[in-house]
Amino acid sequence: MSGLDELTKKYNALNMAPPLVPAPNFSTEEFLELSRELEKHHSVFYRLWNLGKPIFTDKIKTAAVTFDRLGDSINFLLNYDYWTKLTSTQKQFIICHESLHVILNHGVRMKNASNMNLTNKALDIVVNHGLIERFGFNRKEADPGNRYCWTDTVFPGKKNVPTDKAFEYYYNLLEVESQNGGASSGEIADDHQGLGDFEPLLRKLNEDMMDFEKETIKDMVQKHFQQDNDGGQQAGTSAGNIWVFANVGAVKKKRKWETVIKKWAHKQIKDETEEQWARTNRRMLFFEGDLVIPTEADMEGYDQQKIQVWFFQDTSGSCSGFVDRFFKAASSLPTDRFDVKMHCFDTSVYETTLESKKLYGFGGTTYNCIENYIQAHIKKHGLPYPKAVFIITDGYGSPVRPERPERWHWFLSHSYTQYVPPTSARYMLKDYE
Repeated sequence: MSGLDELTKKYNALNMAPPLVPAPNFSTEEFLELSRELEKHHSVFYRLWNLGKPIFTDKIKTAAVTFDRLGDSINFLLNYDYWTKLTSTQKQFIICHESLHVILNHGVRMKNASNMNLTNKALDIVVNHGLIERFGFNRKEADPGNRYCWTDTVFPGKKNVPTDKAFEYYYNLLEVESQNGGASSGEIADDHQGLGDFEPLLRKLNEDMMDFEKETIKDMVQKHFQQDNDGGQQAGTSAGNIWVFANVGAVKKKRKWETVIKKWAHKQIKDETEEQWARTNRRMLFFEGDLVIPTEADMEGYDQQKIQVWFFQDTSGSCSGFVDRFFKAASSLPTDRFDVKMHCFDTSVYETTLESKKLYGFGGTTYNCIENYIQAHIKKHGLPYPKAVFIITDGYGSPVRPERPERWHWFLSHSYTQYVPPTSARYMLKDYE
């Protein structure tokens, strides 16, 4: 049974209509834009979003999340009218909110809930404050109406309620307040009815994430992960048998991969400068001594012939989170020394610019289209082969035989290198910040 079927069954049990009714499709452009923004909060959110599929439906008032067992993926169910009224920050917050429910296995609490209302609120307090305090969200931007479940909205009569406690703490406090006739406000940010067993997806997420990525959420997972023993004595779903944390000690800060490009550019400028000063100026040919200055002809030729550097961004979903950094890295090259050309590609190459930052394609991936494009362009315009070709991709494409493979620099989001020429430079993005 798929996650959507499970959700439909639950809604039927509540005498509600099933949640899927055809609605406008989710645009590829918005999906990729959200991918880039989610990575800024944490790679775990970016990874979950890219493992999933957003679906619009008018049978959910806000948002919900389900596990599609047939597709081994996550479904983000979104009410179209609700979604289109949100700001970009609010959309990111909702996606991360849904994702954190999954990461912390909150479906267990929904399955065993004796009081659904109190359970919903306690879960949302944990998630909402976690997103603000650990993942860089601004509360006023995420919830400008102050309607969601926070300690001060759910417990308006109590002062100094801690914001970093586990689910059980808030649930017990809610029970006491309820028994004493206390009233609480706070709206549930999403619909929890679809939360269920996400164990297969969590195991996949654990395998895909690097140790240094998991280390940054280790304490939160170990503190807030909801264990499920199904009422028996045998070990069930727990953080310990899903999340594997390496004993890495202090996490060593890694370089950003953009530094590779900056270092290469610095070397090119240094080499050119040294070469120019090593040549004897024609006006000084008849002078004796060790004095050397750069020749005018060399300097004029340099001004007219900048170093050709071409960038290619894979627009498949697995690489979309690097787009902002792709443009930023290219922007770091001084325009008086480098002629930077921007491209994106799938099975074809599409020109773009640093100014527009527009992306095209979004189909499959091949690499021979890059070399074909380079050859056609340099032949048409009488240009030399680019001094450097920087490619950001996942490695899954097609064989390619560049004329100058040593000038190709591959930044790989996965460890698949079958199609990378042996003389090309290769950089695993997992080894960088």
